[in-house]
Amino acid sequence: MVALAAVGVLVLALLGTCRLWLPPHPYDFPGEQWARTTPAAAGFDRAGLDLFAERTAGVGCLVYRGRIFRDWGTQSNRGDIASIVKALYVHVLLQAVEEGRIESLDAPVAEHMRVLHKLPQGAGRNMTWRQLATQTACYGVSEAPGEAFNYSDYQMALLVDALVLHVYGSSFRTAQTDILDPLIFDPLQCEDEPRVIPSLRVRMSARDLARFGLLYLAEGRWGRRRLLSRKHARLVRDNSITKNIDRTRQNETPMLRPGRTLGSGHNLEDSMNSFGYCWWVNGIRDDGERVLPDAPPDAYGAIGHGGRHALILIPSMDLVVCWLTGLGDPTPHRFSCDGRPRVNECLRLLMAARVDDAQAFE
Repeated sequence: MVALAAVGVLVLALLGTCRLWLPPHPYDFPGEQWARTTPAAAGFDRAGLDLFAERTAGVGCLVYRGRIFRDWGTQSNRGDIASIVKALYVHVLLQAVEEGRIESLDAPVAEHMRVLHKLPQGAGRNMTWRQLATQTACYGVSEAPGEAFNYSDYQMALLVDALVLHVYGSSFRTAQTDILDPLIFDPLQCEDEPRVIPSLRVRMSARDLARFGLLYLAEGRWGRRRLLSRKHARLVRDNSITKNIDRTRQNETPMLRPGRTLGSGHNLEDSMNSFGYCWWVNGIRDDGERVLPDAPPDAYGAIGHGGRHALILIPSMDLVVCWLTGLGDPTPHRFSCDGRPRVNECLRLLMAARVDDAQAFE
């Protein structure tokens, strides 16, 4: 019996390590550099992809099952990924839950950030991590946490600061080496040296950002390692919290001082029934139309400046689509307004470049 008990302990110990060593995956995960394949092998017409790349502009790449099959622009160029950075920090949040640093997504943020108790009751003092990640915390507006959708760069800055300063005990100066390098950039072997800038936004290349996209396309796996649980990797596509929720009336209430924003202000976007955990899913808007009507229904993406920067995943096609400083217009747009049709037009051209489905998925 003692021997059997010892064996049981050993098995449990081995199971605990299996999170980091898994059977082979059908995708090819890049090492120091990406592997490449041809447009034909990915199921696309080369001339059609040329039209897509011309319309999209900027710098970008297309990845099929872990291999780049089309890129354009100077691949090593790093740019500020704008609101796409929110998806990176949600990843940090999910890692913090899995590491036990945070009890759960539904735990109050104030358990770690005690200064929130200085806020009035109606100003978001009782907000949870889940509400921050889904833009329903109502920080700085009059609704109670969970009552309204408020796409706000003030509450995203609060999420980032709570994680960096209070959960991980780091600082603005050391956030990259303490958090983002070990949790994201190093495991993904990013090749163009992403940089965290003083505001805690991030500059990185399109092909490095595509690695982050591939991690989520593979549902948290990277090669034979699991960097994030499948449950949490799939969670970012869940828009149930923001579906049919009212948008804030934007009656402003006190925030912590000095107030910090990750870029802009309150009430920046409509949820379009399609906002997940800082990713946009291809949901159905109030008018009955999908957010991206010319893309497959399972498409979802992290979007910056209304589509000038985009990381779009299409699981049914094993595709990562990524571009930075694209769409040929330096002016930021709202994704829920001008940006959505512009992104959809690019994806319409991409879908038009597909060859016969039987070829594409052999």
